[in-house]
Parts: sequence; structure tokens; C-alpha cells
Amino acid sequence: MSWKVAIIVAALVFPVCAGADVYVRREAHTDGYYAGGSMNPPDDSVVEIWIGDKRMAYVNPGMKVVVDAEKKTLVFVNRRDNTYVKTALPLDLASLFSEEELGTLQVYKRAGSVKKTEAGKKIGKRDCTAYQTRDWIDFEGGRVAERSAEIWVTTDVPFDLKAFDTMYANMRKLGNFSDDYMEQLSLIRGFEMAGEQTSFNESVAVTTTSSVVELTEKDPAPGTYSVPDGCTEKELLTLQDLRN
Repeated sequence: MSWKVAIIVAALVFPVCAGADVYVRREAHTDGYYAGGSMNPPDDSVVEIWIGDKRMAYVNPGMKVVVDAEKKTLVFVNRRDNTYVKTALPLDLASLFSEEELGTLQVYKRAGSVKKTEAGKKIGKRDCTAYQTRDWIDFEGGRVAERSAEIWVTTDVPFDLKAFDTMYANMRKLGNFSDDYMEQLSLIRGFEMAGEQTSFNESVAVTTTSSVVELTEKDPAPGTYSVPDGCTEKELLTLQDLRN
């Protein structure tokens, strides 16, 4: 058997995994805290991310967002009330909310800053770099709802990072960030593997830590990139949808 024939046979017998999608499971823990006269218990949550060829799905307990770069669409699913909205890309918040709620978003838009550090470490087998972010809402001459975070990112991933960043940027717009802050966030080079965020609730510091516990290539289950059965389409999103 010639070497060319041997390579062809090997390719048929041992197909490569290039067609497989990437599955990411990220787990987060938020410490308990006392605010508003009551104790808020600790909370654990899971985010699942599927990354395929020109499409991605982001799923947490309250919502599912599917971005399809080929069809140029974004679907936002509220998993708590089984409703969804479908819109065209690039994402435009003005087409997704009522005039009243859009006005609220404009008032409470988040500003922020991003700083790349010189810190580096391995998470698992991946080399990671640290970035520091800080964001807030400018309100009546001061800052409210401040948050600061340190995130560790890597470029050592089994998918097209540039294509993913482009899709994720559309989803990030749902965070109601200022144009300047969006531009700074776009300069982060890498996929987030771990992070620690401190937010301030009624002057109380609340810490959330997160880490990627699984990042593997696998075939997605049916329905991974589609709207779940039983969901009803609606025309506009509400601010309550974003709180999921």
C-alpha cells in the first residue's frame, strides 16, 4: 500500500474531530451577604456555552441566547416564562425595547475601563493572562452599581477565537454598556477561563468567583441552537428579561 493510499484509509477509519463543536461549562459561586434588612444566602450557578461553525449558544438558568453569524440572527429566550425574541444582526437595542424602556436603558448605561496586566499563570494546561475590569453607572453626579473584576483568559482554545469574539460582541450589547466600554472590552484577547468579581449592593461588597470546569469538543444535542419547544415568540424584550 502506498503512503498516499494509507493516509486516505486512515482518514476514513479515524475521522478527525474538526467538525465537532466545543462545549464549555462554567461554574460560579456568589458569597452570601446581608443587605436590605435580610440575609441573602450563597448562590451557585452554571453557564453552558456551545461554540460551533458560525454559531454559538449561551445558556444560564434564566436565559438562552443563540447567535447565528451565517443567518445574521440573534434569539433571546427567557427560560423562566418560556418566551423569546428574534432579531437581526448586528444587534440594535433600539429595535428590541419599547421607547419607555429604551429611555431607562439610556439613563442607566454602564461605563467602564479595562486594563491588561503583566500577570500570567497556567489554568490546567493553558497559559492565561489577567485583565482587570471596572464598570459602573453614572447617576446624578456619582457612580452607582460599581463592579470590579479580574479575569484570566487564554488563546489556547480549539475554536476560531476571532469568530467567537465577533458573535459574543453582539450578545455583550445586551449588557447595556457604553460605546467606549464596549470598545475596551473588545481589546481583551482570549477566552475567559476564570474570574473573580466584586459588586456593591447597598455599599455591601459581594464576591462572585467563576471557573471553566469543562472545555471539550463534542457533538451538540438536537435543539442546542434552537428555541426550546413550548416557547412563545414576542415582539420586544423587557428589562425583566435582562435580569435573568
